Amino acid sequence: KLSDGAALAITTDYTAIQNVKGLYDVTFTSETGVVKTIKVTVTDATEIVSTEVTAESFTININDVATATDATIKTAANASAIGTQLDTSLVDLTASLAVDRSALEATIGAYPITFSVNGVTKTVIASVIGDTTVVDPGKDTALDATSFQVTVEEVSTLTEDTVKTKANAKAWKLSDGTGINFTADYSAITATAGAYPVTFTTETGESRT
Repeated sequence: KLSDGAALAITTDYTAIQNVKGLYDVTFTSETGVVKTIKVTVTDATEIVSTEVTAESFTININDVATATDATIKTAANASAIGTQLDTSLVDLTASLAVDRSALEATIGAYPITFSVNGVTKTVIASVIGDTTVVDPGKDTALDATSFQVTVEEVSTLTEDTVKTKANAKAWKLSDGTGINFTADYSAITATAGAYPVTFTTETGESRT
């Protein structure tokens, strides 16, 4: 009662509920005639009510991209999926995981890979690496650069940005693919035909010459 807080007797009508999966009305009626109807869902005890997808970012050699399959990508990412049934039993859904690797290319760099099942998704990064890539999981860093050529006439016009472009240099985080700042030391290059070292160094301390 609103006036004194005393409890009122209520009746419960759940006769509409059937032993069949579906949505049913249950009606509560107080001794004062106030009625409240709610919905009750009848479901199978084995119905999956929640899903968890796990996967880790990984590296893949550039030479293996062309032959990669959903199965090899799942293994590389240590991907798995577990469903929880209404009765709290767990079901392994890993075999049902869909793999979206449409962004993956046979080019050095970072690419998103998405695993999904039952509407639940998990996106990780596939780092495509090669012989020219420095990889340090401890520093969450990948750095790549290749040797390049310039003419004697070009040497005087070189800038750090043009050197990075000519070397196709890039650095990124292994965990999420975001770029990492890095410098290019090309001070050894002179306007004389020959081979000169250029060193690229990331803000995390990795370097490649």
